[in-house]
Amino acid sequence: MKYKKLSCFWGEYAEVAMTVNGHCKWGLIHKSGAEVIPTKYDSISYVGGDVVFVNIGFKEGRKLQYPGKWGIVDLKNIVIVPFKYSVLYPYENGFASVCIRNKWGVIDWHGSIMIPIKYDFICQTPVEKLYMIELAS
Repeated sequence: MKYKKLSCFWGEYAEVAMTVNGHCKWGLIHKSGAEVIPTKYDSISYVGGDVVFVNIGFKEGRKLQYPGKWGIVDLKNIVIVPFKYSVLYPYENGFASVCIRNKWGVIDWHGSIMIPIKYDFICQTPVEKLYMIELAS
C-alpha cells in the first residue's frame, strides 16, 4: 500500500499521507489515483474548489507543538499565498481566517486581505456564515 492515510474524497480529490524519511507527509490525489499535490507537506487541508491549504514545518510531539507556516497552492502545486500564517482555517465560501503573531484577520483563497490582520480572534459560525470578531482591548 502506497499511502499510510487516506481521507474521504471531497468531490474528486482526497488528502493522502505517506511516510517519508520517518515523517508523515501529506498530498492530494484525484479519484483516478493520480497524485495532484505531491506528498511533501507537513499538513494539508482540502475543502473543495481549486486551491489546497498546505503547511510546511508543522511538528507535533508529546510536550511540544510547532505550528509551522500555512500557505495556499493551486491544483498544479503552484504557490498562490506564501507560507506565512501560523494558523489558517479555510471555509467553503472562499475565505479563510488566518493568524500571524497572535493577530487574526480574513483572507480570500487568493490571498487578498478581506478583514485586516489585527484582531484578537476571528471565527465563522457554521450556520449563519458570519464572522465573530473580538477586538483587542
